[in-house]
Amino acid sequence: MCIAKLEHYGVNPVILAWISSFLVGRVQCVRVGSSFSDYCDIVCGVPQGSVLGPVLFVIFVNEICNLLSPNFSLKLFADDVKLYSTVISNSDAVDFQRCLHVISAWSDAQQLKLSPSKCTVMHLSPRRANHVFTFPYAINNQVLPATDCVTDLGVMYDNHLSFVPHINKTVN
Repeated sequence: MCIAKLEHYGVNPVILAWISSFLVGRVQCVRVGSSFSDYCDIVCGVPQGSVLGPVLFVIFVNEICNLLSPNFSLKLFADDVKLYSTVISNSDAVDFQRCLHVISAWSDAQQLKLSPSKCTVMHLSPRRANHVFTFPYAINNQVLPATDCVTDLGVMYDNHLSFVPHINKTVN
């Protein structure tokens, strides 16, 4: 499927053949202690640690950005996705949940399993806000935990977009 996407983007046929030979015909086995399993064909994915792997992955998942309405922002970094939007009503929250479902369905179709246990929801608000609209968002019927603080690319910030948690951790 990755080759078809590269072809769709207009990649030169010589480079397509080179990338195809890089991806096709690979095998793997599992070692436990001194015992090895039988070899089996690898039918998808890229060799871990390869220079070409991250580039191919970005090309492979790039179309996910086109699936959502313009009311939602999606940021991709490697295999990490951030989805955000302004949610001030139940209708907005239902639309946001619908986006999560679209992403989940697309991921399933691409054989990219999402890990809801690694996902969180953060409701951002100004410090002066009296009320923050919340909603129980879910992926694959698993409700995502809400958090007041996250670490993103090694930097901690809270639901007021303050870096105080990061500063406190660094100082300690």
